[in-house]
Amino acid sequence: MSNESRGFGIFEGDAVAGFDQVEAESTPDGYKMTRDCESCGREQSLLISWPEVLCVASSVFPQQVGMQDTWAYHQKLMIMFPQVQCGCQGKLMFPMTPQQAKKILTDAVNNGQISAQANQAMQALRGPIAQIMQAQGRRS
Repeated sequence: MSNESRGFGIFEGDAVAGFDQVEAESTPDGYKMTRDCESCGREQSLLISWPEVLCVASSVFPQQVGMQDTWAYHQKLMIMFPQVQCGCQGKLMFPMTPQQAKKILTDAVNNGQISAQANQAMQALRGPIAQIMQAQGRRS
């Protein structure tokens, strides 16, 4: 994930109930989400890599397959989200559900929006993700 300062598009779906003002767009390297910090009001963007989107689509935390970024699950809202903070130390919520991640990923693949490098990284994760899902008693 990388923090940036701009984004375009409208983010819709279950995960953003109560999270108005979240915008999103697909890029060759990932899914870029933008929102204002609730603490200081500054616009913040986060690039969620395609391999991370694949993990979320599989209901697997990216850190379970060795990625550096830490994701969490909000049980009440039933969303997954990367644990990130604004420069003011305010927490930023960039929510995503597995169902939403599947749709985002499918649309990006169908529209040819994923870079060859990101596609290769996703292919390398398919085995580890399948092993985690099998250990949890789920089918990949």
